[in-house]
Amino acid sequence: MLFVNGEYWGVYNMQERFDDEYFEATYGIPSENVAMVKPLTYKDSEGNKATAGGKVALKLYDELYAFMTQTDFSIEENYEKLLEVVDMENMIDFFAVQFLSGNLDYTSKNIALWRSFVEGTHENEDTKWRWILFDLDMSQGARTTTYPERDYLAVACWIPYFNNIYNTSETFREAFKARVAELCETYFAPEYTLAKLEEYREIFGDAMAHFFEQLPMSVHRAPGDLNYTGAPISGAEEYDYVMKQLEDFWAKRKEHALKNLEIE
Repeated sequence: MLFVNGEYWGVYNMQERFDDEYFEATYGIPSENVAMVKPLTYKDSEGNKATAGGKVALKLYDELYAFMTQTDFSIEENYEKLLEVVDMENMIDFFAVQFLSGNLDYTSKNIALWRSFVEGTHENEDTKWRWILFDLDMSQGARTTTYPERDYLAVACWIPYFNNIYNTSETFREAFKARVAELCETYFAPEYTLAKLEEYREIFGDAMAHFFEQLPMSVHRAPGDLNYTGAPISGAEEYDYVMKQLEDFWAKRKEHALKNLEIE
């Protein structure tokens, strides 16, 4: 909780900023050896969609994007080349988490990739591209469009290179399905996610109820929302409403995720 000059200012979620300094602090990779691109949103003062590495980083990303969208990965030699330029385990994990959590806006803005310019001795300093997971607030039932039954494979295929790789490479397709199936039995299994949500209720419940009571801002209070009643509700009721959205999503998500990918 944050207080400014003794005045309650709400509950804040502190996060690290992903930039060249983050990779230096986390992996020891010198900041001048980091290329990071947010291809769908960010532009610097010169119009470059790079947060580290400038025009050189953008050129490298454009080359990667062209390769991933225009190549037939049913040809094993082409897939082997893909493995040389991307961390495939990282890519599969990134898209598997987006798929399972029902996120929508990573296809339009919240997506970023990074790599080192040259090889070095530090962890991940191998010039392979890696995806960065952040900002999943439009997921997990948080909007009426992020319901657990939705076809989130189709959502992932809104990204042209994922669509191409998934639909041309059986190797990638089977690896992706296998990872989703594994996560559905571990970190994204209903018994695991629901237990975590209950744990968070116990830790944050009182603080969040007070937060909603003092600073009401939840979207379901707005006229036009399916759950809007026009009647005021308490902060505790509002927090309970939000948590039940999450619980409903994760109670059902495994079943529909496996069905979506035709995994038995």
